[in-house]
Amino acid sequence: IATPAGKDSVYASPLKQFPKNISKAEQERLSREILQAIDQNVRPAYQKLGTFIEKDYLPHGRQHEGIWSLPNGDELYRFYVENNTTTSESPENIHQLGLKEVARIEAEMLKIAKAQGFNDLKSFQQSLKTNPAVFAKSREEILEIYRGYIAQMQPELPKLFGLLPKNKVEVLPVEQYREKEAAGAEYHQGTPD
Repeated sequence: IATPAGKDSVYASPLKQFPKNISKAEQERLSREILQAIDQNVRPAYQKLGTFIEKDYLPHGRQHEGIWSLPNGDELYRFYVENNTTTSESPENIHQLGLKEVARIEAEMLKIAKAQGFNDLKSFQQSLKTNPAVFAKSREEILEIYRGYIAQMQPELPKLFGLLPKNKVEVLPVEQYREKEAAGAEYHQGTPD
């Protein structure tokens, strides 16, 4: 991030295309000022941060990652597993269950892939990334697909959960002003009341 300098900096990319209503003279002035700020402020700040991380922070940090590297880390990890899964299963058992589930799901996916004429899961998954027939054609089609998933799921919820929220799940489009930068999907919890 601290290199390269000037117009080759990642921070200079907005200078490559100005809005049409900004005059040439104003573009040149803005470019000069922005490039100066990049070289005199932004890059030195990142270089200083890099030096701090390398010389001060990392040498004093933990030698091993993971919660188990902390004092009583194994117990703390088991506590978090139990707290987040609401079971008393050991982390090892949960991990093994996860591996079995992945294998079961991949076996089902392979059946679907073979029914579609693919020999393996990898080629099937690659086709899903490149086949235009599987992509939604519009914003509204994407919303309708997800609303359909919810409509299928809603009647099954009472079979799986005792107490259901009063609020229904809604699928709404990301606001147009945010859609280029926003995540593909997000969830916002309803209010407690």
